[in-house]
Amino acid sequence: MLQDRLKELQDLYDNRPSREEDVERIAQLEEEVREKQATVKRLLEEMHFYKLELHNREQNYNKVFGAQPTVGILNPVASKKQASTGPGANGAPKMHLVQQPGAGMGMQMGLPPLGGLPPSGPGQPGGGSRKLQKRPSSGSIKRTSVAE
Repeated sequence: MLQDRLKELQDLYDNRPSREEDVERIAQLEEEVREKQATVKRLLEEMHFYKLELHNREQNYNKVFGAQPTVGILNPVASKKQASTGPGANGAPKMHLVQQPGAGMGMQMGLPPLGGLPPSGPGQPGGGSRKLQKRPSSGSIKRTSVAE
């Protein structure tokens, strides 16, 4: 009789309805899990996109500038003979000499001097040295030509 009563009470306890607070908390946690899974999926897709973008930009850079990097070929246990016969055998990267256009013809290339005035020296028109003087009314600096 007591065994029957104990079994009946145990069944009632095991099959009791869930508390409302527990149901709400479970729903809240399930929603958080869904949000976090969506965030992880979005971040993985972004990472994949940026990896492809980086690879594409690196290929374009190498194509434009003629670089042929040897990425990820470092093998510290490889024999010296094998390392000396591979690409870049002399140990130094391949260098290209780049010369400014017109540099060998006496042409001055580059930016003009500060102040927007053409360079003037003793051998150029308007030559002579220039001296900075302060304007009395505005307090700003003005260029005046001083003949020597």
